[in-house]
Amino acid sequence: MSEIENIKDNDKNDKLPTGNESERAASDQAATTQPQTQPPHMEVHKHPHDVTHKKKWGEYFLEFLLIFLAVFLGFVAENVREHQVEEKRAREYIRSFYEDLKYDIGAMDWIIKTETVKISALKKMRDCYDSIKQSWTSTSCLTALIKYSRSNNNFHLTNRTLNQLGNAGGFRLLKPRDADSIVGYQNDATDLRDFESTLYQPAQDNIRNTSMDLMEFSANTELYSDITVDPTPFNSNVTKPLLLSDNKELLNKYFNQLLQYLRAIVRHRLLLMALKDHAGSIAEYFNHNYHLE
Repeated sequence: MSEIENIKDNDKNDKLPTGNESERAASDQAATTQPQTQPPHMEVHKHPHDVTHKKKWGEYFLEFLLIFLAVFLGFVAENVREHQVEEKRAREYIRSFYEDLKYDIGAMDWIIKTETVKISALKKMRDCYDSIKQSWTSTSCLTALIKYSRSNNNFHLTNRTLNQLGNAGGFRLLKPRDADSIVGYQNDATDLRDFESTLYQPAQDNIRNTSMDLMEFSANTELYSDITVDPTPFNSNVTKPLLLSDNKELLNKYFNQLLQYLRAIVRHRLLLMALKDHAGSIAEYFNHNYHLE
């Protein structure tokens, strides 16, 4: 090999890097080309929802408070809604009872007027008794007495709303004073019904039974001449004597029962008048407080 060739070979060898130098060069090149994804010395914080995150007691308290408030507000809202529904239902009961009261007042007013007429007619029984004692055929005065003692005028309470209040537990929806007013009226009506069943109706039954022993049949048929058409007609123009005989003991019994019946009617009318006034005051109270009309 010539000297010139040896010099060229030595120059090539000087330019070729050794093994260690090649590795360092590759490492330096990778370091310069690789992007830095994380700044040096950056602190890493764990997210609160991370499974490895440990909650503080304040976070637990806040969550409990939020859940409690949600449940409490829901409970309050439900109570308010239920209270509004109950108030509406109570008002419906009051209005329905108010309508029942107006119907009762009308019915009682009619009975009071009817019994006023009956009392006026039956008050003449003394004169009729004296007339018959003088002549047992002078029985024309008996016609009016029989007419106004042959039946009663019982009061029937309108209990549509009362039954609903009792069966559906509606009284608990009403204000205490409203409920007490309704119960008080119902109790007074019950007292009237008891009087009708124990004194008023039995007094009328006694008269009817005794009159059947007193009256002559043909004359009795004239009193109810149209019975096959209408079971409740009454003919005041009877020409025949009404009494079957001059049985003074039976006649005395009849007039004593008639007097007892008159007393029962007077008492019945007083009870009706008191109950009517009670119903009117309750109706006025409800109308004033609930503006029903």
